[in-house]
Amino acid sequence: MLKKTDKILITGGHLTCALAVLDGFLDSGFENIVWVGAKYSQTDANNLSAEYKIITTQKKIKFINLNAGKLWRMVTPKTFFKAVKNFLLIPIGFFTACRIIHKEKPRVIISFGGFLALPIVLAAKIEHQKVVTHEQTITVGLANKVISLFADKIFISFPSSAKYFPSKKVIYTGLPLRQDLFINKTNKFVFSNKNPIIYVTGGNQGANTINWRLFEILPKLLTNANVIHQVGTSTLTNDLLMAERVRNQLPPEIKDNYYFFDNSYETIGEIFSKANLIVSRSGANTIYEIMALGKSAVLIPIPWSSGQEQLKNAKLLAKTGLGFILEQYDEMPPDELYQAILNALHTLQNRCDFFGRPILKAKKDARDRIKFNAIPLIIENTLNII
Repeated sequence: MLKKTDKILITGGHLTCALAVLDGFLDSGFENIVWVGAKYSQTDANNLSAEYKIITTQKKIKFINLNAGKLWRMVTPKTFFKAVKNFLLIPIGFFTACRIIHKEKPRVIISFGGFLALPIVLAAKIEHQKVVTHEQTITVGLANKVISLFADKIFISFPSSAKYFPSKKVIYTGLPLRQDLFINKTNKFVFSNKNPIIYVTGGNQGANTINWRLFEILPKLLTNANVIHQVGTSTLTNDLLMAERVRNQLPPEIKDNYYFFDNSYETIGEIFSKANLIVSRSGANTIYEIMALGKSAVLIPIPWSSGQEQLKNAKLLAKTGLGFILEQYDEMPPDELYQAILNALHTLQNRCDFFGRPILKAKKDARDRIKFNAIPLIIENTLNII
């Protein structure tokens, strides 16, 4: 049984899930926790990542930076040098991970998948440390396939994911939900009208392909709706600066109908409580949160996600009637996004889901498909691994 004085190391690419579990351990009295992550938002970016700022300023636990590389499956002339740099970072990341594990000597490593967690897990097994990992998605990426070979236990979010892993290791826990989703602690987004509120998000780093299309349609969209826009932290596209410019150019009568910011961790409870419609990518965490809260959403899956993961996630929400899928393509005009939003608002106005059924039935269907006790299940099974 893991003791409260034992050191726990948390790492992985799915930040929101990892933070939810971290809070669970902290609330249970575990304080000897270290976090291994990326200090900067992207490989070539110079701005601090959301996880670094949250861990060091809000959670106040030890943060260890790890520069790890990954294999790029699609390389273009434009991304060639970035792909080469990432490839060279793979062995560097592994040896750095070995030093981290040898120095910190954690009793257990909790992985949340991705290329950053992989070298930590491999280094941990060399040191004969216990490893548990959580799989957020319906499908499984290459990194998590490798991690699962070395993990002692594998927690999954969806029952259909079990087929990818050794059955003796798998525990169906569901996806850990951050408790801040259900608590409105702030009142930052205040509108002087009663128009519907739309929350647009592309994840921690943002989604430039969503952002620039939204900028194009904002003037006409804001005449009938309010927009809360999570732009992201990327300095490569400078979307945060662009959002400021766009807002400054809006007519005075609609300017206050638009809020923008880089990340939403402190205000997520307020945002979800006020938002009538979500416009977003369709990562597993986003889908799970939307289902838990019974929100309607226009989903724009990343076309190049591994194994069409995001499209499969989006279809899961669409089956409940709460999701409308807008498939992205390079020449997609901003007006397609505008029309999708208008159609979604129309269904909400009629209190219907996207199948034309009563919205309350869709909300119940969505909530019935997920588990709400993932955090205690993950903690319990992690404690019993020693």
